[in-house]
Amino acid sequence: MIADCNSPTVNANSSVNTNATTYLGVATYSCNTGFYKVSGDLSSTCQHGGTWSATPIACQIYGKINQSNVRFTLRSTKHISDTCMVRSNNSTTVNQDQL
Repeated sequence: MIADCNSPTVNANSSVNTNATTYLGVATYSCNTGFYKVSGDLSSTCQHGGTWSATPIACQIYGKINQSNVRFTLRSTKHISDTCMVRSNNSTTVNQDQL
């Protein structure tokens, strides 16, 4: 009996093309337009035991910040007079849900 791996798992914002879902069939993953690969494998092969050999890719939208918070530094210069200038460096932390 020929092993069948069935349709491979597809994560959000990605797609998969397969040449077969049976033994030695290959699944090729790609991210949708506007997204990039953050983890997983771009291809997977159907193994004789009926399972895919690799982890499907995970895709994330371009420009999305992956940290739980981000630190911004504001550098400014204030011209007070021809002989006096004040410079400051202020920092603040912004949570991801505030972006």
